[in-house]
Amino acid sequence: MSQGAPASSERGPKYRGPLPTYENNVTITAEASEGSHHVTLGTGMGPGKVPKVEGQNVEIGVDQREYFGVKLLAKTIRKIVKDCLDLGYTNIVLPFAELRRKASAKIDDLHLGRIIGENFLAATYVFDMYRKEKALRVREVALTGATKDAQEGLRQGIIIGRETNFARDLVNMPPNELTPERFAEAGRTMFEGTSVIYKEYTLSELRAKGMNLELLETVGKGSENEPRFVVAEYW
Repeated sequence: MSQGAPASSERGPKYRGPLPTYENNVTITAEASEGSHHVTLGTGMGPGKVPKVEGQNVEIGVDQREYFGVKLLAKTIRKIVKDCLDLGYTNIVLPFAELRRKASAKIDDLHLGRIIGENFLAATYVFDMYRKEKALRVREVALTGATKDAQEGLRQGIIIGRETNFARDLVNMPPNELTPERFAEAGRTMFEGTSVIYKEYTLSELRAKGMNLELLETVGKGSENEPRFVVAEYW
């Protein structure tokens, strides 16, 4: 559901830039490209330590607990991205075995792969849609030596991370840009070609169905953009 945005007279001229691009903001591959930096997890380094760099090799300081649960794995992956960006590295190589040896035995390879994919995409997110100079971000992660189950989990995690980042873009867009009509358009684009049953309703259409939406109608009067309601059904 999206309520009406403030009238354009209160916000200045309309801009109407592009909607967010529904794509990955980082490429996750199985093979390293030339010039990539190889990441290992430090065995004697705490999480606050500066990474050790020797040539193309980077040792990242992580929590010293023997095994990591889901939250600590997610935190570790995001720290890898942050530390590499602080060093200006945009292409990195991470052996799957580095995270496998730290992950709890309760986390199987499928789940671990999903955690890796989701959090690498989440960690590289930057909202720079309106910036002329784009922010530095990790562009490629080579996860080497992943098992078949881990690769399937990685595929699932990438989908989750990509869709989460798409939603974050929508949340971060100003209301004079993401009007209710454009919000509905974004939904149509997102679910096109999927099994999701997607429906849109205007306030007028719902009023005609006998629904009492007095509160929303009152709020919507403050905008030239009529509220839109979207319903996405899947099972």
